[in-house]
Amino acid sequence: MFDLTRKEIAGLERFGFKKIYSVEGLKEGTFFEAKDPNSVRLRAGREKLFLIHSYDPDIAMIKAVGESGAAFVLSLNEPIRGRGVERAILLSKQRFFLSLCRKYGAQYVLCSLANDEFEARTTKECVSIGMLLGLTYEQACASLERLPNLLGEKNESDP
Repeated sequence: MFDLTRKEIAGLERFGFKKIYSVEGLKEGTFFEAKDPNSVRLRAGREKLFLIHSYDPDIAMIKAVGESGAAFVLSLNEPIRGRGVERAILLSKQRFFLSLCRKYGAQYVLCSLANDEFEARTTKECVSIGMLLGLTYEQACASLERLPNLLGEKNESDP
């Protein structure tokens, strides 16, 4: 299993991941943090990973990312940082967004996007939060394994 953080953070091997990538360590043109669905549609063929905080249920955007072979990044720390009703709304949006990704064939990656070691999550926590978002155990584990393939690296668990 693999994770994506915002920064290089030392000492995260103990969290159970094979490798931890950082956004700042990715090649140019790999990660795009979008403000709106239209910008994702325009860049779908050029970028590999898309983070969109609004989780708009824009079917055209989801199909464009699915057809391009790219993936959406879902931050598992976003709902944890939220409070009260804000957290419930965000969980609901993420859950619905994931169901649309599965329906229209868009890939997704669950990750912590941690800024420091205190925001980092273990593999079991990531799988559990994925299941809270409506994924099966197998789907949650698969979403944590997909990062190397999207980044053009060989995953050791692949034949």
